[in-house]
Amino acid sequence: MATVGYIFLALVALMIMVTIHELGHYTVGKLFMFKINEFAIGFGKPIFRKLLKSGEYFSIRILPLGGFCAFDGEDEEGENENSFNAKPCYQRILVLLAGVTFNFIFAMLILGAYFAAYGYSMPTVTTAYEGTETTIQQFEKGDIILKINGKNVYTYTTSNMNKLLGDGDSAEFLIERDGEKLTLTARKGIYDYKNEDGSIETKSGYGIMIGTTPYQFGFFASFGRGIL
Repeated sequence: MATVGYIFLALVALMIMVTIHELGHYTVGKLFMFKINEFAIGFGKPIFRKLLKSGEYFSIRILPLGGFCAFDGEDEEGENENSFNAKPCYQRILVLLAGVTFNFIFAMLILGAYFAAYGYSMPTVTTAYEGTETTIQQFEKGDIILKINGKNVYTYTTSNMNKLLGDGDSAEFLIERDGEKLTLTARKGIYDYKNEDGSIETKSGYGIMIGTTPYQFGFFASFGRGIL
């Protein structure tokens, strides 16, 4: 039953993606007054078909594996001045590009809505070591790292963090501590790191261990992260 459920969800996701894609063609086509014969969800025999007041048919078809937006004169010369091939080249290009553009915008909106509803896993200081440099001691356990050197932190991986930190001896961190945003300019220092077996190892760095914690962005910030 689980397999059937996954197949069903995959078909629903496919239908949504295709419908949004074709809706892009349809919307921009209507904007430039292209003559559209039919907008269909799915393929195969229609199980629902209606002639709209705007002049085109809307149909839902039996096979949920795609869909189409049928422009008049798309495959051959149309008799109507608003047929696809009678329109200027730039308009035809914009209509064709509209499909992937709508998919891209839809994906960003879905990500933004997800971040707004469920939050985002952000790197968080789990341990702050004392070091020989006074600036290394600015961090506190629970600090949420939002930006490094002016760039948003999106995912916590060692390679991504190293890329944001760069090769310098200092870095600027935008953190949130107890609901307040703070900017720290921290320098690398020498600190004593405690290994799992209890032994002490001297290390050089920013003196922090990082984990992740769910973080709830505001409405506009969530959609901003969905876009960027």
